Amino acid sequence: MIVLTCRIILQMALGVISPPKVNPLKRSIDVAFRCYPIDIDTFLHMNNGSYPRVAELARWRTHNLKGILDMYRKGLIFVIAEQSITYQRPIQPFQKYIISTQITRHQGDDKWLHLQHTLEQHPNDANPEGSAKTFATVHVKAVLKDRKGKTQPSQVMIDSCERWKDICQIIPSNSHQ
Repeated sequence: MIVLTCRIILQMALGVISPPKVNPLKRSIDVAFRCYPIDIDTFLHMNNGSYPRVAELARWRTHNLKGILDMYRKGLIFVIAEQSITYQRPIQPFQKYIISTQITRHQGDDKWLHLQHTLEQHPNDANPEGSAKTFATVHVKAVLKDRKGKTQPSQVMIDSCERWKDICQIIPSNSHQ
């Protein structure tokens, strides 16, 4: 728990010192990571429990500190309601990779925020002839609550972060899940 807290603080600091870049073509925020020994298992690849943890670290890095503090002062809590992971390839120890985060909302549904974290091969390691390999995709469905448990509009979360405003896509209600 202490290690995760330290990693979150580090990601928040890095988000201030070196803000992640918005990828306008994919409408995503891309953050580079590396698979450290704390992330690997006895089979010497990234442990399946590390994928949601690094996706969370990417969320902390992509949000801005001012927005997080404003939400804290207002008593707002970002709650993960659902999460699913599709694993495709293992990430090896010390391997660099990118977490590409995309955010969507369904038109007419201001309750849920959908995030997709795609763990991809780092551009320095990718084959120049083809696209980067995908290691895993983490789908997250989240809601914003106040301290009393009342659901708040998801737009409040998006409005608290300029980077999220830049990439959030509204999906027509006929494709609502």
